[in-house]
Amino acid sequence: DSMALYMPAIYSKLSKCYLKLQRSDSARFYLAKMHRKTQQGDGVVFFCQMAETYIEESREDSAAFCLNEAVRIFNKQSDLSRGAFLPRYFMPVYSSYASLLQKNGKTQQAGEAFRLVEPLMKEPVTEPARLEKQIDALGRYSAFCQATKQYKKAADLLVYRDSIQKIYYEEKISSDSKNWTGRFEIQ
Repeated sequence: DSMALYMPAIYSKLSKCYLKLQRSDSARFYLAKMHRKTQQGDGVVFFCQMAETYIEESREDSAAFCLNEAVRIFNKQSDLSRGAFLPRYFMPVYSSYASLLQKNGKTQQAGEAFRLVEPLMKEPVTEPARLEKQIDALGRYSAFCQATKQYKKAADLLVYRDSIQKIYYEEKISSDSKNWTGRFEIQ
């Protein structure tokens, strides 16, 4: 707790670790702690992260509540009617949420969720972590389109995903090569 006062991102990292361990309650505990400590943010990221914990547990209603809160806060700050898009942070969360809706048989709601973040899936990205999220979101959306017999759109999404994957893997290979070269030089 004393370290977290100076570096509140520790709580966020702890939350992600607990989420990977499938301990969503612990993840929510640290997210709430981070949110209370910082109180600097607008709450959009906090509610998106909380939604991720509920999606992990397949708790659709709780995830919807958190996502609606995040969108409400974002709408208060900006005007979506003027063509503004949701922030990129919504893309992986909404695509996971849409997949959960699809799994629960709510195809129309899943389609609406995917369409909400579709523009974010098509924005160019260069950071490897964001590329991974974009690749995952495009794969989920393509699977949804295949299931709903939107084959042309599914194919277009897969082609775009594959082109991004190629860039991602080329970057990863280049980075790994540099790391190995550095290690060999040290040895």
